[in-house]
Amino acid sequence: PLLTDPYWPKKVLSGHPERIRPCIGCHTGCLGRGFEGKPLSCTVNPAVGREREHEIRSVSKAKNVMIVGGGVAGMEAARVASLRGHKVTLYEASKELGGEVILASVPDFKADDRRLIDWYKNEMKELKVKVVFNKTVTEDVVKKEKPDVVIVATGASEVKINVPGIEKSKVAASTEILSGSKKAGENVLMVGGGLVGCETALYLAEQGKKVTIVEARDHILSAGKTIPHMNRSMLIDLLKKYKIGIITNSSLSEITDSGAVLIDNRFKKHDIDCDTVIIAVGFKANRDLYDKLYGKFVDLYLIGDASKAANIMDAIWSGNEIGLNC
Repeated sequence: PLLTDPYWPKKVLSGHPERIRPCIGCHTGCLGRGFEGKPLSCTVNPAVGREREHEIRSVSKAKNVMIVGGGVAGMEAARVASLRGHKVTLYEASKELGGEVILASVPDFKADDRRLIDWYKNEMKELKVKVVFNKTVTEDVVKKEKPDVVIVATGASEVKINVPGIEKSKVAASTEILSGSKKAGENVLMVGGGLVGCETALYLAEQGKKVTIVEARDHILSAGKTIPHMNRSMLIDLLKKYKIGIITNSSLSEITDSGAVLIDNRFKKHDIDCDTVIIAVGFKANRDLYDKLYGKFVDLYLIGDASKAANIMDAIWSGNEIGLNC
Protein backbone atom coordinates (compact mmCIF):
# COMPACT_ATOMS: atom_id res chain seq x y z
CA PRO A 1 0.00 0.00 0.00
CA LEU A 2 2.87 2.43 0.61
CA LEU A 3 4.13 1.80 -2.91
CA THR A 4 0.67 2.52 -4.27
CA ASP A 5 0.36 5.70 -2.20
CA PRO A 6 3.44 6.91 -0.27
CA TYR A 7 1.30 9.69 1.24
CA TRP A 8 -0.99 7.16 2.93
CA PRO A 9 -0.12 8.32 6.52
CA LYS A 10 -0.49 12.04 5.68
CA LYS A 11 -3.89 11.50 4.08
CA VAL A 12 -5.09 9.66 7.19
CA LEU A 13 -3.73 12.31 9.56
CA SER A 14 -5.26 15.10 7.49
CA GLY A 15 -8.67 13.41 7.59
CA HIS A 16 -8.88 12.49 3.91
CA PRO A 17 -8.74 8.69 3.70
CA GLU A 18 -10.92 8.80 0.58
CA ARG A 19 -7.93 10.29 -1.31
CA ILE A 20 -5.75 7.23 -0.55
CA ARG A 21 -4.93 5.39 -3.76
CA PRO A 22 -5.68 1.73 -2.88
CA CYS A 23 -3.41 -1.26 -3.34
CA ILE A 24 -5.44 -4.01 -5.05
CA GLY A 25 -3.16 -6.89 -3.99
CA CYS A 26 -2.49 -8.01 -7.57
CA HIS A 27 1.34 -8.19 -7.20
CA THR A 28 1.59 -7.61 -10.96
CA GLY A 29 3.48 -4.33 -10.71
CA CYS A 30 5.58 -5.04 -7.61
CA LEU A 31 6.62 -8.58 -6.64
CA GLY A 32 5.48 -10.01 -9.97
CA ARG A 33 7.87 -7.73 -11.83
CA GLY A 34 10.59 -8.64 -9.36
CA PHE A 35 10.29 -12.33 -10.23
CA GLU A 36 10.52 -11.38 -13.91
CA GLY A 37 13.80 -9.54 -13.28
CA LYS A 38 12.20 -6.14 -13.83
CA PRO A 39 12.40 -3.03 -11.61
CA LEU A 40 9.83 -2.74 -8.85
CA SER A 41 6.78 -0.60 -9.65
CA CYS A 42 3.01 -0.63 -9.04
CA THR A 43 -0.06 -1.51 -11.09
CA VAL A 44 -2.08 1.41 -9.74
CA ASN A 45 0.80 3.90 -9.46
CA PRO A 46 2.98 3.73 -12.61
CA ALA A 47 5.36 6.41 -11.25
CA VAL A 48 6.81 4.04 -8.63
CA GLY A 49 10.53 3.56 -9.32
CA ARG A 50 10.59 6.19 -12.07
CA GLU A 51 9.28 9.25 -10.33
CA ARG A 52 11.39 11.73 -12.32
CA GLU A 53 10.23 10.41 -15.69
CA HIS A 54 6.60 10.33 -14.56
CA GLU A 55 6.51 13.69 -12.82
CA ILE A 56 3.26 15.49 -13.56
CA ARG A 57 4.22 18.89 -15.01
CA SER A 58 1.82 21.71 -15.78
CA VAL A 59 1.22 22.43 -19.47
CA SER A 60 2.05 25.79 -21.03
CA LYS A 61 -1.15 25.73 -23.08
CA ALA A 62 -4.31 23.93 -21.98
CA LYS A 63 -6.07 21.71 -24.52
CA ASN A 64 -9.62 20.43 -24.75
CA VAL A 65 -9.25 16.69 -24.19
CA MET A 66 -12.07 14.27 -25.07
CA ILE A 67 -11.79 10.85 -23.46
CA VAL A 68 -14.20 8.16 -24.68
CA GLY A 69 -14.69 5.44 -22.09
CA GLY A 70 -14.92 5.62 -18.30
CA GLY A 71 -12.98 2.51 -17.33
CA VAL A 72 -9.76 2.67 -15.33
CA ALA A 73 -7.70 3.51 -18.44
CA GLY A 74 -9.94 6.43 -19.35
CA MET A 75 -10.14 7.68 -15.77
CA GLU A 76 -6.36 7.50 -15.32
CA ALA A 77 -5.83 9.48 -18.52
CA ALA A 78 -8.44 11.99 -17.32
CA ARG A 79 -6.83 12.26 -13.88
CA VAL A 80 -3.32 12.92 -15.18
CA ALA A 81 -4.36 15.22 -18.03
CA SER A 82 -6.48 17.25 -15.61
CA LEU A 83 -3.62 17.54 -13.10
CA ARG A 84 -1.45 18.90 -15.91
CA GLY A 85 -3.97 21.65 -16.56
CA HIS A 86 -5.94 20.37 -19.57
CA LYS A 87 -9.70 20.79 -19.81
CA VAL A 88 -10.97 17.20 -19.79
CA THR A 89 -14.36 15.79 -20.69
CA LEU A 90 -14.92 12.09 -20.03
CA TYR A 91 -17.69 10.30 -21.95
CA GLU A 92 -19.17 7.03 -20.68
CA ALA A 93 -21.76 5.02 -22.62
CA SER A 94 -23.31 3.56 -19.46
CA LYS A 95 -24.56 5.20 -16.28
CA GLU A 96 -21.53 4.30 -14.18
CA LEU A 97 -17.75 4.67 -14.20
CA GLY A 98 -15.49 1.63 -13.85
CA GLY A 99 -15.74 -0.32 -17.10
CA GLU A 100 -15.00 -4.03 -16.93
CA VAL A 101 -13.62 -3.67 -13.40
CA ILE A 102 -17.20 -3.19 -12.17
CA LEU A 103 -18.03 -6.82 -13.01
CA ALA A 104 -14.56 -8.06 -12.08
CA SER A 105 -15.06 -6.66 -8.58
CA VAL A 106 -18.39 -8.45 -7.93
CA PRO A 107 -16.96 -11.44 -5.98
CA ASP A 108 -16.30 -10.77 -2.30
CA PHE A 109 -12.62 -11.60 -2.75
CA LYS A 110 -12.29 -8.69 -5.23
CA ALA A 111 -13.26 -5.98 -2.74
CA ASP A 112 -10.00 -4.09 -3.35
CA ASP A 113 -11.00 -3.61 -7.00
CA ARG A 114 -14.18 -1.91 -5.80
CA ARG A 115 -12.06 0.41 -3.66
CA LEU A 116 -10.04 1.30 -6.76
CA ILE A 117 -13.20 2.27 -8.68
CA ASP A 118 -14.41 4.35 -5.71
CA TRP A 119 -11.04 6.13 -5.57
CA TYR A 120 -11.14 6.99 -9.25
CA LYS A 121 -14.72 8.24 -8.99
CA ASN A 122 -13.72 10.49 -6.10
CA GLU A 123 -10.69 11.78 -8.00
CA MET A 124 -12.91 12.74 -10.93
CA LYS A 125 -14.98 14.83 -8.49
CA GLU A 126 -11.97 16.33 -6.70
CA LEU A 127 -10.37 17.35 -10.01
CA LYS A 128 -13.68 18.58 -11.39
CA VAL A 129 -13.45 16.42 -14.49
CA LYS A 130 -16.60 16.82 -16.56
CA VAL A 131 -18.22 13.39 -16.91
CA VAL A 132 -20.98 12.76 -19.46
CA PHE A 133 -22.93 9.56 -18.77
CA ASN A 134 -25.17 7.51 -21.09
CA LYS A 135 -23.45 8.95 -24.15
CA THR A 136 -22.29 6.79 -27.04
CA VAL A 137 -19.63 8.78 -28.87
CA THR A 138 -19.64 8.53 -32.66
CA GLU A 139 -17.48 10.13 -35.33
CA ASP A 140 -20.14 12.84 -35.74
CA VAL A 141 -20.05 13.64 -32.00
CA VAL A 142 -16.28 14.08 -32.14
CA LYS A 143 -16.52 16.34 -35.19
CA LYS A 144 -19.19 18.43 -33.46
CA GLU A 145 -17.22 18.86 -30.22
CA LYS A 146 -13.94 19.64 -32.06
CA PRO A 147 -11.56 18.58 -29.26
CA ASP A 148 -7.82 19.19 -29.48
CA VAL A 149 -7.10 15.65 -28.27
CA VAL A 150 -9.17 12.46 -28.56
CA ILE A 151 -8.34 9.51 -26.33
CA VAL A 152 -10.25 6.31 -27.13
CA ALA A 153 -10.68 3.99 -24.15
CA THR A 154 -13.69 1.96 -25.29
CA GLY A 155 -12.61 -1.28 -23.62
CA ALA A 156 -13.24 -4.81 -24.84
CA SER A 157 -16.07 -7.29 -25.29
CA GLU A 158 -16.22 -10.99 -24.47
CA VAL A 159 -15.22 -13.33 -27.29
CA LYS A 160 -18.16 -15.38 -28.55
CA ILE A 161 -17.82 -18.93 -29.80
CA ASN A 162 -19.94 -20.76 -32.37
CA VAL A 163 -20.72 -24.37 -31.52
CA PRO A 164 -23.94 -26.37 -31.92
CA GLY A 165 -26.40 -25.47 -29.15
CA ILE A 166 -24.80 -22.12 -28.28
CA GLU A 167 -28.22 -20.46 -28.62
CA LYS A 168 -29.73 -22.51 -25.76
CA SER A 169 -31.02 -20.63 -22.71
CA LYS A 170 -28.66 -22.60 -20.46
CA VAL A 171 -25.68 -20.74 -22.01
CA ALA A 172 -24.36 -17.51 -20.45
CA ALA A 173 -21.30 -15.30 -20.71
CA SER A 174 -19.25 -14.77 -17.56
CA THR A 175 -20.18 -11.07 -17.66
CA GLU A 176 -23.88 -11.98 -17.65
CA ILE A 177 -23.39 -14.12 -14.54
CA LEU A 178 -21.39 -11.44 -12.72
CA SER A 179 -23.86 -8.70 -13.66
CA GLY A 180 -26.79 -10.83 -12.50
CA SER A 181 -28.60 -10.59 -15.85
CA LYS A 182 -28.49 -14.41 -15.97
CA LYS A 183 -28.48 -16.91 -13.13
CA ALA A 184 -26.38 -20.06 -12.93
CA GLY A 185 -27.92 -23.40 -12.07
CA GLU A 186 -26.58 -25.83 -9.49
CA ASN A 187 -24.31 -27.77 -11.88
CA VAL A 188 -22.07 -25.46 -13.92
CA LEU A 189 -19.59 -26.01 -16.74
CA MET A 190 -17.14 -23.12 -17.05
CA VAL A 191 -15.61 -22.98 -20.54
CA GLY A 192 -12.25 -21.26 -20.18
CA GLY A 193 -9.62 -21.64 -17.47
CA GLY A 194 -8.12 -18.17 -17.61
CA LEU A 195 -8.31 -15.66 -14.77
CA VAL A 196 -11.90 -14.61 -15.53
CA GLY A 197 -13.11 -18.20 -15.82
CA CYS A 198 -11.38 -19.34 -12.63
CA GLU A 199 -12.49 -16.37 -10.55
CA THR A 200 -16.08 -16.70 -11.77
CA ALA A 201 -15.94 -20.43 -11.01
CA LEU A 202 -14.74 -19.69 -7.47
CA TYR A 203 -17.46 -17.05 -7.07
CA LEU A 204 -20.14 -19.63 -7.96
CA ALA A 205 -18.56 -22.42 -5.90
CA GLU A 206 -18.64 -20.18 -2.83
CA GLN A 207 -22.41 -20.05 -3.35
CA GLY A 208 -22.55 -23.85 -3.05
CA LYS A 209 -22.75 -24.68 -6.74
CA LYS A 210 -20.96 -27.61 -8.35
CA VAL A 211 -18.52 -26.21 -10.90
CA THR A 212 -16.27 -27.82 -13.49
CA ILE A 213 -13.73 -25.86 -15.54
CA VAL A 214 -12.75 -27.03 -19.03
CA GLU A 215 -9.55 -25.59 -20.51
CA ALA A 216 -8.08 -26.18 -23.98
CA ARG A 217 -4.48 -25.83 -22.76
CA ASP A 218 -2.67 -28.36 -20.60
CA HIS A 219 -3.15 -26.26 -17.44
CA ILE A 220 -5.38 -23.46 -16.19
CA LEU A 221 -4.38 -19.82 -15.64
CA SER A 222 -1.85 -19.91 -18.46
CA ALA A 223 -3.33 -17.37 -20.89
CA GLY A 224 -0.91 -14.50 -21.34
CA LYS A 225 1.12 -15.62 -18.30
CA THR A 226 0.30 -12.30 -16.63
CA ILE A 227 -0.68 -13.68 -13.22
CA PRO A 228 2.09 -13.53 -10.56
CA HIS A 229 2.82 -16.98 -9.19
CA MET A 230 1.71 -16.15 -5.63
CA ASN A 231 -1.75 -15.12 -6.83
CA ARG A 232 -1.94 -18.07 -9.20
CA SER A 233 -0.98 -20.55 -6.45
CA MET A 234 -3.54 -19.16 -4.03
CA LEU A 235 -6.32 -19.20 -6.62
CA ILE A 236 -5.53 -22.82 -7.49
CA ASP A 237 -5.59 -23.71 -3.77
CA LEU A 238 -9.02 -22.07 -3.44
CA LEU A 239 -10.33 -23.99 -6.46
CA LYS A 240 -9.21 -27.19 -4.74
CA LYS A 241 -10.74 -26.12 -1.43
CA TYR A 242 -14.15 -25.69 -3.06
CA LYS A 243 -13.74 -28.96 -4.99
CA ILE A 244 -13.97 -27.34 -8.41
CA GLY A 245 -13.39 -29.91 -11.16
CA ILE A 246 -10.74 -29.16 -13.78
CA ILE A 247 -10.59 -30.77 -17.22
CA THR A 248 -7.61 -29.73 -19.36
CA ASN A 249 -6.57 -30.38 -22.98
CA SER A 250 -10.26 -30.28 -23.91
CA SER A 251 -12.66 -27.92 -25.68
CA LEU A 252 -16.38 -27.43 -25.93
CA SER A 253 -17.77 -29.29 -28.95
CA GLU A 254 -21.53 -29.08 -28.47
CA ILE A 255 -24.17 -28.01 -25.97
CA THR A 256 -26.98 -30.51 -25.45
CA ASP A 257 -30.22 -30.53 -23.47
CA SER A 258 -28.63 -32.60 -20.71
CA GLY A 259 -25.24 -30.91 -20.65
CA ALA A 260 -22.36 -30.57 -23.08
CA VAL A 261 -19.99 -32.57 -25.27
CA LEU A 262 -16.26 -32.03 -24.83
CA ILE A 263 -13.51 -33.02 -27.25
CA ASP A 264 -9.93 -33.58 -26.08
CA ASN A 265 -6.65 -33.04 -27.90
CA ARG A 266 -6.81 -36.62 -29.19
CA PHE A 267 -10.22 -35.90 -30.75
CA LYS A 268 -12.01 -38.14 -28.29
CA LYS A 269 -15.45 -36.90 -27.27
CA HIS A 270 -17.22 -37.40 -23.98
CA ASP A 271 -20.43 -36.10 -22.41
CA ILE A 272 -20.65 -34.03 -19.24
CA ASP A 273 -23.84 -33.30 -17.31
CA CYS A 274 -24.61 -29.68 -16.41
CA ASP A 275 -27.53 -27.29 -16.32
CA THR A 276 -25.54 -24.13 -17.10
CA VAL A 277 -22.69 -23.51 -19.55
CA ILE A 278 -20.70 -20.33 -18.96
CA ILE A 279 -18.39 -18.99 -21.67
CA ALA A 280 -15.17 -17.26 -20.55
CA VAL A 281 -12.72 -17.62 -23.43
CA GLY A 282 -11.27 -14.12 -23.50
CA PHE A 283 -11.95 -10.56 -24.63
CA LYS A 284 -11.61 -8.69 -27.92
CA ALA A 285 -10.71 -5.01 -28.18
CA ASN A 286 -13.48 -2.54 -29.12
CA ARG A 287 -11.67 -0.26 -31.52
CA ASP A 288 -14.40 0.62 -34.02
CA LEU A 289 -14.46 4.30 -33.05
CA TYR A 290 -10.67 4.55 -33.20
CA ASP A 291 -10.58 2.97 -36.66
CA LYS A 292 -13.19 5.46 -37.91
CA LEU A 293 -11.25 8.42 -36.50
CA TYR A 294 -7.81 7.21 -37.57
CA GLY A 295 -6.20 9.57 -40.08
CA LYS A 296 -8.81 12.28 -39.46
CA PHE A 297 -7.50 13.67 -36.15
CA VAL A 298 -3.90 14.58 -35.43
CA ASP A 299 -3.91 13.95 -31.67
CA LEU A 300 -5.72 10.60 -31.52
CA TYR A 301 -4.76 7.92 -28.99
CA LEU A 302 -5.89 4.38 -28.19
CA ILE A 303 -5.49 3.07 -24.63
CA GLY A 304 -6.48 0.25 -22.29
CA ASP A 305 -8.36 -2.82 -23.46
CA ALA A 306 -9.40 -0.94 -26.60
CA SER A 307 -5.77 -1.20 -27.68
CA LYS A 308 -5.24 -4.76 -26.45
CA ALA A 309 -7.36 -6.73 -24.01
CA ALA A 310 -5.06 -7.31 -21.03
CA ASN A 311 -5.14 -6.54 -17.30
CA ILE A 312 -5.64 -3.60 -14.94
CA MET A 313 -1.95 -2.72 -14.96
CA ASP A 314 -1.78 -2.40 -18.74
CA ALA A 315 -4.96 -0.30 -18.70
CA ILE A 316 -3.76 2.12 -16.02
CA TRP A 317 -0.22 2.36 -17.36
CA SER A 318 -1.39 3.16 -20.89
CA GLY A 319 -3.82 5.78 -19.60
CA ASN A 320 -1.07 7.31 -17.46
CA GLU A 321 1.39 7.43 -20.38
CA ILE A 322 -1.01 9.28 -22.68
CA GLY A 323 -2.21 11.55 -19.88
CA LEU A 324 1.40 12.63 -19.32
CA ASN A 325 2.12 13.25 -22.99
CA CYS A 326 -1.08 14.46 -24.65
